[in-house]
Amino acid sequence: MQKPPTLEKVNSVGPDAITYLLDLRRRIGPIGAYVDELYKARKSAEIASLGEEIAAKGNFTPTDFMDADRLRALSVERIANLPAGTNAFVILPIGLLSGPYSFLAELRSHGAEVTAIN
Repeated sequence: MQKPPTLEKVNSVGPDAITYLLDLRRRIGPIGAYVDELYKARKSAEIASLGEEIAAKGNFTPTDFMDADRLRALSVERIANLPAGTNAFVILPIGLLSGPYSFLAELRSHGAEVTAIN
């Protein structure tokens, strides 16, 4: 499910993208720690928005390195086809839980009960 970065993708990150990331870090602090805090607070919309902003500035996002559509389809298929009453503990990249690759509503439409674990 992993897509390695292409040389073209790596070379596309220019000085403006790097300057943006440095400015973002000054504004919010360490980016990974900030995203962790958003994740703990269940603010997936803010995580998706930040990812979109970062991508719009010419930087990579985690979903650039995975076949998110395939992973999403496979995950939904496997989880939705579990026998009724079966519990499943699933850990997925945040990119599959929010934004354009979110599949929680699709799982619910298949009758799955979705609960976050704190």
